[in-house]
Amino acid sequence: MLFYLLFPIVIVVLAFMGKNKPQYGYFAIILLFLFSVFRGDNVGVDTMNYQDEGNLEYIGYNLDVNSGDNFELLYILLMRYIYQAGISPRMIITFFSIITMLFLYLGLKRFRINLAAGASFFILLNFYYDSFNVARQVTAISIL
Repeated sequence: MLFYLLFPIVIVVLAFMGKNKPQYGYFAIILLFLFSVFRGDNVGVDTMNYQDEGNLEYIGYNLDVNSGDNFELLYILLMRYIYQAGISPRMIITFFSIITMLFLYLGLKRFRINLAAGASFFILLNFYYDSFNVARQVTAISIL
C-alpha cells in the first residue's frame, strides 16, 4: 500500500526535475505502463473481474455480440478470443494498458505537453488509479 502513496510523489518529482529533459518524461510514461500491466491480481475491481474464470466464460462464450445492447463490441470480441484461444486473462489488462498509455503519450506529444508533467497530472487527477477499477472507460477517455 505504501507504494501507491509514494508512486505519485516519484512521478511529480520527475516532472519537476525533467522540465527540459524529455528522457524523464519517457521514463515516467514507461513507469506508468509497467506498473499498470504488472499490477497485482487484487488491485482494482476490473482486474479481479478480468481474472475471474466465470466472468471470462460468460462474456467470452455466452454473450450475444449481435444484440443491440452491446456497445463494447471490441471488448466482447477480445474476451471471446482470449476465452476460445485459452490465453491468460492477463492479456486483457495488457491490452488496455497498452492502448491507454499509447494514446496518453500521443495526446501529450500532439499538444506539446511535457511528458513527465502530463504523467503527473494523469496520476494526480486520479485517472491512473481509476484505470485499475474502470479500465475500459479510462482507455476510452485516453483515446478521446
